[in-house]
Amino acid sequence: MKHRLFLLVILLLSGLSAQLYSQTALSEGEQQALRQLVRQHSLSINTMLSDFNQQKHIGVLSNELLSKGRLAFSAPDRIRWEYTEPEPYQVIFKNEMLYVNNAGKKEELRLASNRIFRSFNDLMINSIKGDMFDEENFDISYYKTEQAFLVRFAPMDKRLQKYISTFELYFLKDTGAVKQVKLIEPNEDFTLITFSNKQLNTILEESLFKQ
Repeated sequence: MKHRLFLLVILLLSGLSAQLYSQTALSEGEQQALRQLVRQHSLSINTMLSDFNQQKHIGVLSNELLSKGRLAFSAPDRIRWEYTEPEPYQVIFKNEMLYVNNAGKKEELRLASNRIFRSFNDLMINSIKGDMFDEENFDISYYKTEQAFLVRFAPMDKRLQKYISTFELYFLKDTGAVKQVKLIEPNEDFTLITFSNKQLNTILEESLFKQ
């Protein structure tokens, strides 16, 4: 469950592409301007609702593993991540609690009692708020491509390093919205998540965040 939950760190994205671009390092001034642009965009988000498709690449398999679901976020800290295919799986973070529903089997966990899940939750909230640029916990490098800015995060926490070596976010140059995410594991397997039918700042039903 920990591996799947780490994918929730990247919940706030607005679309993916598997295309790669040539990269040029950003100057200090460009880095500062990018951080400000991303934070301004993130502060405008009160709610988010989106469908998603997930592609999981595993080196020993010839085909990618595909799954579908829906994401909901409500400020300041309520998140619902639900897989609908190939099997139902639902996770809700709210009020310092984690609620899991795995095909009808339900579990609850206080975030304060588990440091790794608390770290996951903090990363998710900080991502939505635009506070991902934490140089105390990540080795961060900044680049620009022809179409986007690229920020590469390498966690310093040895617990997180067990699940991820780096994750890469591609930001649109004009708005600061995330265009692409690539989550790379220590064995070089990776995951891509594509969001569609994204809705921002709409009224969300309270039932979405009930277990």
